[in-house]
Amino acid sequence: MDKFDSVIKILRDNEGSRADKAVIIVSAAKMFKGDPSLSMKQICDYFEQAHLARPNSTVLARALTSDRRVSSRKRTIRALASADKFLEETYPAIVSAPDAKPSSLRADVSVNLKRTPLIDSEYVEDLEKMLELYATLHTLENSMRRLVEKVLTDKFDSDWWEKSSSAPHKKKHLDRMSKESERKWLPARASLGPLYSLDWSDLISIIRKYEDDFIPYIGKIDFMHRFSDLGLVRHVVAHHGFIDEAKDYDRVKLALHDWQKQVAGTLNK
Repeated sequence: MDKFDSVIKILRDNEGSRADKAVIIVSAAKMFKGDPSLSMKQICDYFEQAHLARPNSTVLARALTSDRRVSSRKRTIRALASADKFLEETYPAIVSAPDAKPSSLRADVSVNLKRTPLIDSEYVEDLEKMLELYATLHTLENSMRRLVEKVLTDKFDSDWWEKSSSAPHKKKHLDRMSKESERKWLPARASLGPLYSLDWSDLISIIRKYEDDFIPYIGKIDFMHRFSDLGLVRHVVAHHGFIDEAKDYDRVKLALHDWQKQVAGTLNK
């Protein structure tokens, strides 16, 4: 039994209010399952899983909107630091157990972000959640780049870029190399290879163009449909935005899971 399930199992015996229980559920989901936020339906479902009466979602949502331990945005509830502290104080044995898993990828930040003008604690909480999303998209996109390079190298040998790339892709690469050469004080993305000059949609179009060569790895070209819309999420992340919907986090995680399961198996044969 994992730690989240342990919390749910004993939640029925908790004497706190329904709002307290909901805060515990949201914090435990973040801490032990890596879910950055939960919908009201998910929270109510977990009440039932804990063998508690299903709460009225409207009434509970109203209570959580005024609860400073959580943040309510677009019909989803996120646990703030005070919610995590409440969970730790309520179930210290579960939280502090040695096999506890981190809620998400974290980075060591050597500056105090909260001292930045107009940046509050909620902003920093959101930023921590975005770290995992960024890492997931970064890994997926660069794995895709490496597969494209492998397949096209196998097909065209060392001059695969000249033989396979379209005129617009060549132009985009040259333009970005030119711009980067003028800014020598900045890291050069294009120096990693021509595919690093291309965008998410460009990678998808290359795979579609050489469909027959990628079929051994992706199974069917329809497999790529699930990745097309991720370009919109990537755009938000790349421009330092925040993702509010839990389903968008789930979509990115599922995309990486599907990519790993499909492609890794073909490479290991």
